[in-house]
Amino acid sequence: MDTAFISFGGIMKSKGEEVDYKTFVAMIEEGSVESVLVEDSRIEFTALNDEGEEAVFITGRMEDPALTERLLATNAKFTQEIIPEESPLLNFFLIWILPMVLLYAFWNFMMRRLQGRVGGLGGSEMKFGKSNVMVYAASETGKTFADVAGQDEAKEALWEVIDFLHNPQKYREIGA
Repeated sequence: MDTAFISFGGIMKSKGEEVDYKTFVAMIEEGSVESVLVEDSRIEFTALNDEGEEAVFITGRMEDPALTERLLATNAKFTQEIIPEESPLLNFFLIWILPMVLLYAFWNFMMRRLQGRVGGLGGSEMKFGKSNVMVYAASETGKTFADVAGQDEAKEALWEVIDFLHNPQKYREIGA
């Protein structure tokens, strides 16, 4: 499993001049190769260039069973890249669990923030049972039923509601 987003190994690789594999083999046979690093998909080697100076070269890796024998025949130093083993448990945590936890935390944060701004779930829009009706006593208003003119049917309906509130048992007996 490739975890390129965790490690910076690919960024820190040394740059060198790219050559083809045939040139690499020819340089080994000439004896100008001083050190070789064999990686998964490429070979990085240090050799003397045309001016006689040490330079870094890069070539693609080929399936060549005789490469080790060629390198042993020279006095070049060569190594294979050692890839560190990664813990499957750590990979599972970093790839699956941690992103889920971060998404949940972000979602939770946003929901709380929306509740604070708009009222959200449980805000003023969702308070159906609450009433802002103010109760006035007769002494505060000074108005009675005798003061209201007209609307006799409305007065009768209101008297029935008041009677129901004061005597609910009377209305239960008749099935209301």
